[in-house]
Amino acid sequence: MSSSALSAATMSPVAALHFRQKQSWDCGIACGVAATAILEGVPEAEHDALYDELKSCLPSESIWSVELAMALQSRGLRPAFHSTVLGVNEAHANLSFYTSVLPEDRPRVSEMFARARDSMLPMEQHHVELDYICDKLSKLECLFIALLDLRKLRCSRCIISASTFQFTFAGHYVLAVGYSYESDSIAYLDPAVCHSSTRGRGPYCYMKAADFEAARMTAGTDEDLIELSRGAVPESAEAGARAGSGREAAAGSTEAGGGASERGGGGDDRLGASAARHPESAHAAGGAARDPTRRDMGVSAHAASTS
Repeated sequence: MSSSALSAATMSPVAALHFRQKQSWDCGIACGVAATAILEGVPEAEHDALYDELKSCLPSESIWSVELAMALQSRGLRPAFHSTVLGVNEAHANLSFYTSVLPEDRPRVSEMFARARDSMLPMEQHHVELDYICDKLSKLECLFIALLDLRKLRCSRCIISASTFQFTFAGHYVLAVGYSYESDSIAYLDPAVCHSSTRGRGPYCYMKAADFEAARMTAGTDEDLIELSRGAVPESAEAGARAGSGREAAAGSTEAGGGASERGGGGDDRLGASAARHPESAHAAGGAARDPTRRDMGVSAHAASTS
């Protein structure tokens, strides 16, 4: 899809870009479908076939982020995997979300990481600065599949939120597609949300950047991010590291977005975090400082400011 087409799609919500998950555990696959549809211009009529294709690349319903990244790479996309743990994070063994799956998943996931290295999947073990994410999104340079804590999702447009009924960590994937400097909000597609829950204004959800950061930094996510470039393989976030002071300035004057979203059984994906966490050394990864006076680039001002 051309840059102009992607820009139009992000600025003006297009229902066809949203793909709702079919099961409680397949939010990562649904995000992969939506990302591929945006980047390759896959028509809506072919979304189900694309879902089946990605699903066939995954060996289990307990999906880890590295497995999802490999499935997307096999489809011809250019994913780069960022995480604070490149492997199985044993520290999550006490989290109920992982307790039942770690013994069985551990050998398979360890082997998948070895395969990922052999296949030259770009992987970095580090913390990715929020400014880097927002800068990339605002310029429409890439998309991010992010593993978040379902309890902390705070969409400003949705009427009902599954987070209201979630009391322990639950990993859930969303697809971040744009960023508004004006409202300091990230636009994302939530595969668990039905369009009616966004008050009839399209498939996009909006979350304050600070809330997005809180949801991805929770213990259990390992800060897993799959970066999908519209062009070449994403350059190392470390290589483009910058000071993150600008984000604090932009976020200081904003309020956390309220509301939440309806999730049809969403949040049972184990794609990131311990069951999908990766990288190994902590590098500071940053992005250009966010200037709150800049005009929105990735998200329309109207859509991003709704509440």
